Amino acid sequence: MKKRVNPRLQKLLGRYSALAVPLSGAFLHADAQVVYKDIDPDVVLGVGQNYALDLNNDGNIDFKFKVASYGTGWYVAGLLPYPPYTDNLNAFAGYTMTFGGDPSIYPFPSMFNAGDVIDAARPWLAFEDMLWTYNGQPEYFYAGMVSNFYGYVYGQWANAVDKYLAIRFSPDGTNVHYAWIRCDVNGDGTQLTIKDLAFEATPGQPIVAGAVTGVSQIGEQPFGIVNYDALVQVFSRNPAQTDATVSVVNAVGQTVLQQPLTSAVTRIDLRSFSKGMYVVRVQDAQSSLSQKVMVR
Repeated sequence: MKKRVNPRLQKLLGRYSALAVPLSGAFLHADAQVVYKDIDPDVVLGVGQNYALDLNNDGNIDFKFKVASYGTGWYVAGLLPYPPYTDNLNAFAGYTMTFGGDPSIYPFPSMFNAGDVIDAARPWLAFEDMLWTYNGQPEYFYAGMVSNFYGYVYGQWANAVDKYLAIRFSPDGTNVHYAWIRCDVNGDGTQLTIKDLAFEATPGQPIVAGAVTGVSQIGEQPFGIVNYDALVQVFSRNPAQTDATVSVVNAVGQTVLQQPLTSAVTRIDLRSFSKGMYVVRVQDAQSSLSQKVMVR
């Protein structure tokens, strides 16, 4: 019997010319490395509701989300690495703030855009980074994507639509995997929507926010290229690379962009280019890698 593929997911995967293979539940392998999960229907949380997320379907909760009210004027839409143990490696990319009075720590997840790289270089906050002490007892707050304190809104996610959490999780307690989770949050912190996610199956391997194809080629040769809706990331295994060149060639063979590759990650935005097919190429004296990119 032929298995059905969720239409919304099939449309997304089609943009990458990847073969979608149905697996158990809502999981699909978009390529050999990245595992994508469509949360269908979307999880929509209102005040007083919560959601336990198991990223890789191993039966263990990795993060908890909730929308809560404290009193009559403080609303928080956010998440917590789970389980709440100090040796838990699960974490999110973000920052903390303190607000006078008690030495309380308020954690906030950063908001990522499609095409942003998620890797070890991000500022990661695990459960132990969220703890503070009150009257000799450990206390913590959920990390606020939006924290609305009587009309004063904190956090980066107010009115966010189709933005990304950068996530790190460790199924075995030793190795970490990088992931993204796509969410919406309204302006006052009273509604949080969780839409879909993807994680790198290879421990320690970067992932690109919003992408369902991996950067596996970087482990096989000096360079890697990842494209997400004409936002191109060019990777080099050598962070001190100085002799490589990145070029973009249009369908008639004209070089429309050329620049040196001067860092481990170079971002090229082709969305303003004329519609059509382009070839992105990175090369040095020993190696060359090319990838076709369609601008629609």
